[in-house]
Amino acid sequence: MNRYAIGASSDPVDMGLLTRLIGEIGGANLIVELQRVVARIAGVERSAIFVYDPDLKPRYIFGAEKCGRLIDAKEGVPYFKRFYRMDPLRGELKKKSAEYFYNIDSSELPSSDYRDAYSKTGLTQRLSQIGRVHDTHAYAFQMYKSAPFKSAEIENIAKITPALAVIARRHCELAVSPAVKSVDECWNLLRAGPTRLAPQELAVCARILAGITLRDIADDLNVRESTVISYRKRAYARLGVSNQKELHRLCFAPWR
Repeated sequence: MNRYAIGASSDPVDMGLLTRLIGEIGGANLIVELQRVVARIAGVERSAIFVYDPDLKPRYIFGAEKCGRLIDAKEGVPYFKRFYRMDPLRGELKKKSAEYFYNIDSSELPSSDYRDAYSKTGLTQRLSQIGRVHDTHAYAFQMYKSAPFKSAEIENIAKITPALAVIARRHCELAVSPAVKSVDECWNLLRAGPTRLAPQELAVCARILAGITLRDIADDLNVRESTVISYRKRAYARLGVSNQKELHRLCFAPWR
């Protein structure tokens, strides 16, 4: 895995391109426009932006292919459930330092299953630009190819990476609330309260407070979504709340 620092570029920025990309921030079409840009300058065949929660589990994905087709979030399920733990970038995502971008070959992936998942798509290499969101979350702008990136293509990406970093970070900031806490922080908030919950109820409510969906909670805990709903119902009854809004109000109430 090769790492490249992101620094200010001395090359002039295409203001028309920059203006168009800025206009798409916060919208579903941004990743399509980003894909068009990196396809033109580096032959990128697929792009995706992943947003990771404070516990470094991926929670959001925005993706597009060279043809302009948006990538269905379901295509990222294997990564969301298993492969994110094996990602060579996982250690880098933990760092609250300056942004970098990385060149990773599929042969460097630690698991044969992970490598097979790449081979099924025909993609072999990726460039990843990473950074922080609200100082709590991390994001990665992923650019994939079926052939190795050439030096000139990496240089072309490097020239616009400072602008890409600002645009990707702002897009992710709009997708993630700065008030979201990690599961561990939410767990501690609940345990500090006056009502004692069973371990399963505590696990579910901590994840609800962290902004995790019921489906993802079920995946995290390796149970059915209906089981998560049952734990939530019991916990809400114990806590005297009836919905997520009331749960948030309770956990940030003055008795804290």
